[in-house]
Amino acid sequence: GETVELTIICAEHNVYFAGARVESEFFNTGAIAVGASKTVSFTMPDKDVKMTNYWPETNVKKADGWIRLEN
Repeated sequence: GETVELTIICAEHNVYFAGARVESEFFNTGAIAVGASKTVSFTMPDKDVKMTNYWPETNVKKADGWIRLEN
């Protein structure tokens, strides 16, 4: 698979006070502060990748998203 670099930005307004954390079976951003960003690199598998957004302080799941594999 190809190496993917993904930058996740935590907005400055209308977000949880402690920021966000995004993870999948291939990466974990750790906590991202409000207004900050994190870049992760991983090898894209031959399938779509599910990622999940959590509130970092409480571990509450907020949303799922997908990185779609297109050939």
